[in-house]
Amino acid sequence: MKKRILALAVSACSLLLAVPAFSGCSSETYIEYTLYDSEGAEVETYHVSEDPSTDEAAAEAEGVEYTEPSVEAEDGYYFAVTGYSGRPKNVVIPSEYGGVPVTQIGEQAFAGADYLISVSMTDSITYIAPVAFFYCVSLKDVTLSNSLTEINYSTFAWCYSLEEIVIPDGVTSIGNMCFYGDDELVSVTLPDSVTSIGISCFYECYGLESIDLPDNLITIGQQAFYSCTALNNVVIPDSVEEIRDYAFVDCTALTDITIGSGVKIIGEYAFYYCTALESITLPADLEFIGAYAFYSCSALTDVYLTNTFSDGSSKQCRLYSADLSDYELEVGDETAESTYLYTSYNYYNDGLTANSGYIPSNGLTDSEEIASLLTDDLLTVYWYFVKK
Repeated sequence: MKKRILALAVSACSLLLAVPAFSGCSSETYIEYTLYDSEGAEVETYHVSEDPSTDEAAAEAEGVEYTEPSVEAEDGYYFAVTGYSGRPKNVVIPSEYGGVPVTQIGEQAFAGADYLISVSMTDSITYIAPVAFFYCVSLKDVTLSNSLTEINYSTFAWCYSLEEIVIPDGVTSIGNMCFYGDDELVSVTLPDSVTSIGISCFYECYGLESIDLPDNLITIGQQAFYSCTALNNVVIPDSVEEIRDYAFVDCTALTDITIGSGVKIIGEYAFYYCTALESITLPADLEFIGAYAFYSCSALTDVYLTNTFSDGSSKQCRLYSADLSDYELEVGDETAESTYLYTSYNYYNDGLTANSGYIPSNGLTDSEEIASLLTDDLLTVYWYFVKK
């Protein structure tokens, strides 16, 4: 492979960093473009400096003659931005370089560029590789390409200054740890095209107060909103099938959550330590609630499950109670008894061991009888109606 170097090589000091080629150690600023052939094989690398003569618009503004870069490319060739060095503040990624389209941003291309404040890209960009803007601690403004279909893992992780992000329509997945640790992020706009939010996607985004989840969302990953301590309201759409383990742990400002009718699984510790949450209504078709799903929710008094019976009527059954002193088990009327054979219960009396059993639907009806089956140090009770 041959290289055409148009700017100073990366300084030795940058090699000490986790993302070596793109830190602020270099005295010269340049963007690295790598040319690929139609098979995706690397052809040549260009380092494009801030010299106005290497940029047509800047050259015109400075009254300097612009020289078109010489790029030997065939049909199907494309450029990816693969590196960045120096102390730039604002970067606009062009749609082409030397007449060849710029379509990708490579892995770690801007990672560790601690002076970078804003990035704007044209719609020619169709792919951003993982960790592309990782640890850009000064990055505040990002304009994404409308041609993207995914936001890769850790793309904007630990971008501490990022305050707002608009995900363009057409993106279907937000990768694992995508905005991990972005504690100044207060506004996120997700299009209806998004179907998946990855593991730890918004982990410790302390400034995020609300987020509108798209109507076509299917999966909320493990720890997706872990310790989003300002998040106060969440509406989970009917399209979501599973809320995975630890999804909303330590969301201490969360007072209101609506869970859509399509949710069948709530994972372990899903709402652990949501200390402001007072009540919650779960969908009728819920099939599983993981251990400690509402553990340490100190303000939570009631969790209700709405069941619809064969005659079209419905009742709410309390699924969770921290105090059985006023517990009332609603087993329904005659219609309910003909529809449901028994109630299944799981309870945790030591915080670790699950115990289970069955209560006939025409059996126990008051808190004293229920309490007689359980131990005095009861922590959590989950009730499930099981159809005949």
